[in-house]
Amino acid sequence: MLGKSYCLAFAICTIAAPIAAECPSKIPASEIEVFPSAASVPENLIRFYLYFPRPMHREISPSDIRLIDSSGQDVPQAFLPMRFELWTSDRRRLTLILDPGRVKTGLESHSTLGRALRAGDDVELKLMSSLKDSNGCGLEADASFDFTVRSADRDPLAPDTWSIEVPKAGTQAALKIDLGRPHDHLSMAYRIRVQSLDGLAVAGSIELEANERVWSFVPRDSWTPKPHKIVIDDRMEDLAGNRPGIAFDRPPGAPARDWVREITFTPQH
Repeated sequence: MLGKSYCLAFAICTIAAPIAAECPSKIPASEIEVFPSAASVPENLIRFYLYFPRPMHREISPSDIRLIDSSGQDVPQAFLPMRFELWTSDRRRLTLILDPGRVKTGLESHSTLGRALRAGDDVELKLMSSLKDSNGCGLEADASFDFTVRSADRDPLAPDTWSIEVPKAGTQAALKIDLGRPHDHLSMAYRIRVQSLDGLAVAGSIELEANERVWSFVPRDSWTPKPHKIVIDDRMEDLAGNRPGIAFDRPPGAPARDWVREITFTPQH
């Protein structure tokens, strides 16, 4: 599905036992995964996602996770302060939200602090070894993830511009969609579906490729030479929170553009 057996938001997971007195083993940095997975991110990025190999402690100190700029300094007030951290129910995925008030132009935080990420800079997302799992174990060492910041993604999603590789009928070849730029990996997993023309879901598995730019669907059964449709949910987002027909950073009251909600394709022999 997404490459590793992480429990996503809608899965039913088991919460680990309370913190134990002793730590059985520390977490290797190599077992932590970060999304977006690309080496570059837009300066108006909305979220980082952290995946851990086992359940983590619910409470996080502000010093446990740092965003460091190219001068080696911590970016002040980079993340949206949350009373409770955004963990999945199994506490293996943590969502870090970059302060939307700094991302969106025209707001006070943006005017006074500017964006936490600035195009042309290099930044480091650093997880300190003090970050604890549910057994009280920290990381084996600090874990660092480096990114280059590129210019902002400002355009609304436009599914009619996506490049589609249509598979052949009678095969289980992948249907591939190149979205043109990286998108939010959870949106890609949940907001694009393949159906028959009468609305019945086509069973299969989804994979994300090219650093979340390409969506790939492998059907459970062979394709039939009949029309199918790709259905896009209006909550689909790219890395900057742009949705179909409407940008995240837009003037108040700006109307949404028309956009294609369904794309029809027919596998051929």
